Amino acid sequence: MENLQVLRSAQYGKFEEKDHQIITANGKEESALTGRGVILFTYFAWMDYKKQKAREAIKKYCEYIAMHGYGKGSLKALTDLEALGRDEGAEWIKKTYSNHVKDTISMIQYVFGM
Repeated sequence: MENLQVLRSAQYGKFEEKDHQIITANGKEESALTGRGVILFTYFAWMDYKKQKAREAIKKYCEYIAMHGYGKGSLKALTDLEALGRDEGAEWIKKTYSNHVKDTISMIQYVFGM
């Protein structure tokens, strides 16, 4: 459950129950990220550590939500997100995820090229 403590730490304080689930792996309870949790974690990697690959994944997330009803286009979605602070951006992701992601697997495949 060490991973869960990290997610609930001040650094990742925007993680909620919807962002991870408890699973049993090799007889031990662990915390696994949900689809929304993966996008948030990727967003924080971009914001906190300036990881270019994370930014590229968030750009793909913006493309995905634009194709699924965001209504403003992917570039506008990314621009909207970039204009926000870290915590406001996390809330924006939660809102857009709730409104526009109905199939987590297809979103993960699109964003991460799997």
